[in-house]
Amino acid sequence: MLYLRNQKNKGKLTKEEKIVYSNLENILELENEEQYTEEEQEKINKFMRRLEESNNGKTCD
Repeated sequence: MLYLRNQKNKGKLTKEEKIVYSNLENILELENEEQYTEEEQEKINKFMRRLEESNNGKTCD
């Protein structure tokens, strides 16, 4: 599900992925209603940066 959302945001869905996405759109488009503290959001952002870096072949510190 995360993969599909990321691909959709990048505009890189394949034909098959577009079909799957349209079937699951109600679920995939749910907004995150949880509220995080500044510290929690900072940790989430750090994790997401590291995840993105690892996906780009970069190493984490």
